[in-house]
Amino acid sequence: MITIRNAQKKDKNFIASSMVKASGGICEYLLSDIIAGIGVDRLLSFEIGKDHSPLSYKNCLIGEDKNGTDAGVVCAYDAEDFKMQLTNIPNTKRAAVNKFYSAYFPGKSLYIDTVFVSEKHQRKGIATQLLMHVNTFDLHSYQFLTLYVWETNLAAISLYEKFGFQVLSTHRSDNDNFPISDKRLLMHCKINTYETHVKKLKNKGVSLLSSTLSSHDTV
Repeated sequence: MITIRNAQKKDKNFIASSMVKASGGICEYLLSDIIAGIGVDRLLSFEIGKDHSPLSYKNCLIGEDKNGTDAGVVCAYDAEDFKMQLTNIPNTKRAAVNKFYSAYFPGKSLYIDTVFVSEKHQRKGIATQLLMHVNTFDLHSYQFLTLYVWETNLAAISLYEKFGFQVLSTHRSDNDNFPISDKRLLMHCKINTYETHVKKLKNKGVSLLSSTLSSHDTV
């Protein structure tokens, strides 16, 4: 049995580890030498533990199993904050990611940074549930949901398409210093399209799991 709940500060290590795994090597490339002797997971955990940060635990939802173990996470925040993070990339690595990420997002967007489910909890519909619960964020402040996904992650693309996401653009770094050759797709959908697809899923029998969520704004 999985319960969806608001993340707490105690979840920061799980969230950090999830973000690193979901990034497919991007986090390691960008953050590995920020502070000598500090691992990427630990560095991200420190940022996630802040009350006011785009990556804050306050911008995350957790899927928790019956034993109280974190099973999955979704993190979302204002796309403008994502753009600001791009400008903070060290100069030595900015050229390498210049074409890998787009600073363009349609309208006012809520950016879904991470959707991750731990290996032993996969294929249980947890990712679907986490996305269905994204409506606990203040979606009235936004026009679109946006996210990046690896082109080779067909299962994730299929999942996002169930919620009405469509490919907006394709990105791949052409810099030899960037260690990842795969393409990333920028996908988006209108908020009302997302809400319509959530209703369709419910009508098809995909009922919401129990949750202890409260509506909240991104920090």
